[in-house]
Amino acid sequence: MTQSPWHPHEWKEIEGVGVRWNDLRFPFTRSLQGALSKPDFDYDNIGLLFPQNDATELVTVIAQMPHSTKIGTELRPHVHWRQTAETAVNWVLDYKVVPVGGVVPAEFTRLQSTTTALPYTSGVHQITPLGVIPGTGIGLSTIILCRVFRNDNTTTGDVLGYEFDIHYQIDSRGSREEFRK
Repeated sequence: MTQSPWHPHEWKEIEGVGVRWNDLRFPFTRSLQGALSKPDFDYDNIGLLFPQNDATELVTVIAQMPHSTKIGTELRPHVHWRQTAETAVNWVLDYKVVPVGGVVPAEFTRLQSTTTALPYTSGVHQITPLGVIPGTGIGLSTIILCRVFRNDNTTTGDVLGYEFDIHYQIDSRGSREEFRK
């Protein structure tokens, strides 16, 4: 009789299958906005309106690394947004990595990018990769404190942002330990 691979007591490490990725997702419809409830929410287009050159209109996110995380591997954060002009905007991520039992760093580390993943067409659902967060010190239940905003004058007016998410590698369906430093 073949055992089900989905029963938790029968799960095994995934070996020899190559790199696997997953998403930690933070839709802008569920994220905490900056002071004074900014950026504004666009109820018709379902997203946040990020104005040009205003770092105070930001989204804050607290990400906790899942138990399926491949310990010590890099994270790849990115923003999903609507591109309506040929120029790409500069998305910024300020972050702090806080391992379980670790001390919160005093300063944020900054990643920023104007790179787009897809060719421009007006109204395209675009992705901007924000670079790499090194995997050093990232383990199970590590939290990542994030601020996401737009900082440019390349595109006039507001830009509609849909979501911020982080790609991370996985190597199991969960951890054998509840907590790990």
